[in-house]
Amino acid sequence: MDVVATLLIVEDNSTQQYILKRLCEDFDYQVHVVSSGEAALEAFAMTNYAAILLDLTLPGMDGIE
Repeated sequence: MDVVATLLIVEDNSTQQYILKRLCEDFDYQVHVVSSGEAALEAFAMTNYAAILLDLTLPGMDGIE
């Protein structure tokens, strides 16, 4: 199958990163994973994402910011 869309996962827990990434890839999404709010802003500036799955409790800049 072709890739449906590109998603950004912002999650600092590596186990949750793995689970979310695999789940989304099973539905043919291309997935980028970052572990901080700052990295999410950098990734967002470089790629047009269809959706962002965001952890609200991140170290430093949290998901609400």
